[in-house]
Amino acid sequence: MRKFLLKKLILLSLTLLGVTQISSQTQKMTLKECIIYAIENSPDAKIEDARDQIRRSELRESYLNFIPSVTGNIGAGSNFGRSIDPETNIYSNSTSFSNSYTLSGSVYLFNGFTILNNYKVSKIAQLSGAEESQKIEDELSLKVIQAYHNVLYALKMVSLVREQSDESKALLKKAEVLEELGLTSSADLLQAQAKVASDEYNVTMQENILNREALNLKYIMFYPLDSNLALDTANFPSLELIHESYDSANLFSHVNDRVPQIKISRYNVEALRLNHNTAKWRVLPSIYLNGGYSTGYMISNRSENSAPAFWDQIRNKQGQYIFMGINIPIFNSLSRHTAVSRSRYQLRIAELEHNKTVAGISAEISKAIDELNGTIKEIDLANKRLSAQSAAQSVNIRRFEEGLITFLELQGSSNALLASKAELLNATLKYSLIRRVVDYYNGISYLSQQY
Repeated sequence: MRKFLLKKLILLSLTLLGVTQISSQTQKMTLKECIIYAIENSPDAKIEDARDQIRRSELRESYLNFIPSVTGNIGAGSNFGRSIDPETNIYSNSTSFSNSYTLSGSVYLFNGFTILNNYKVSKIAQLSGAEESQKIEDELSLKVIQAYHNVLYALKMVSLVREQSDESKALLKKAEVLEELGLTSSADLLQAQAKVASDEYNVTMQENILNREALNLKYIMFYPLDSNLALDTANFPSLELIHESYDSANLFSHVNDRVPQIKISRYNVEALRLNHNTAKWRVLPSIYLNGGYSTGYMISNRSENSAPAFWDQIRNKQGQYIFMGINIPIFNSLSRHTAVSRSRYQLRIAELEHNKTVAGISAEISKAIDELNGTIKEIDLANKRLSAQSAAQSVNIRRFEEGLITFLELQGSSNALLASKAELLNATLKYSLIRRVVDYYNGISYLSQQY
């Protein structure tokens, strides 16, 4: 029996040791680490990286279009059959072998600045792609921050409802004693028991909400859903309240150089303006220059003994050419004029969309600043309400113990206290979230902010 107990004790000790080691090896992730993990594992970010490589290739191709195009050609052929011999004027069998070499090149001297504008468009596309990558990172960072705050709120709410549940259980014991002493009614005792059951239900419900929010955070982070995600919420900073109002005019004046959405729409306008200019210049004639070099070698059975050597023929048959041409568009079903009209309206649409984007971002900034200032007032009022409600709860507990109020009245005070704590928690986390959005519009990226 003692050996059996000793074995069980050893196994239990090893199990506890293993659990301790696993717990110590679990590294908790801060909010910043969650953002970095999400960006590094985001399929959208990886897709944009691949698109950036395509844009780099297109930029290189548009740059090389400034260089003349060069084409080389080597040909070889053999002829055989009956033909007239020019020396005897009779038919005879003949075979011949020929070999040709050509090298040609061409370059546009003027084609409506198409090559130059295409290079500029490719350059703008690369700049726009960089802003698109930044936009994806910023949007993903904000989603992670929102989900992280939701998890933190749910976690704190679980702690609050558990505190209320423990308090209800302690009050239930007091109600049992008071009921035995005849200082309270059996109805109050039943009400206390119902309150304990209700609080346990609230604990379960808040835990389910916490699990759901944690699952949503893992989904946004592209974290394995079946793995445990440990969060470092103990060191989550409470941002200092800023009672001075942000300077909206200052934010608006710099927003064009800070927000990727605005920069992307501006780049789109610049690219379409270049396309419109290209379409207008294409109605003019284009000038091009061509040049080339050729040589060859030939031998037949009739002149096999008297034919010049290979290198002599290559040298003697050399030829060069150069010419300049002009392409004049006369009529091509008005396609060029249609292209000009289409590009003009595309440019107009892009300009309107850019103005719409700027107006939308400006509205978001104004809304964020108003919400930030309003949340500061909410936090001040929530703190005052919580202080008053905590004092009232302490008085009501003492009055209940003295039999001066019923448990139903005490329950109402307890629920009001929990609501005050929840409101303060919600306002504090709301301030933290909106403050980060305003700081982002103020030029501080999400990754550069305090965490």
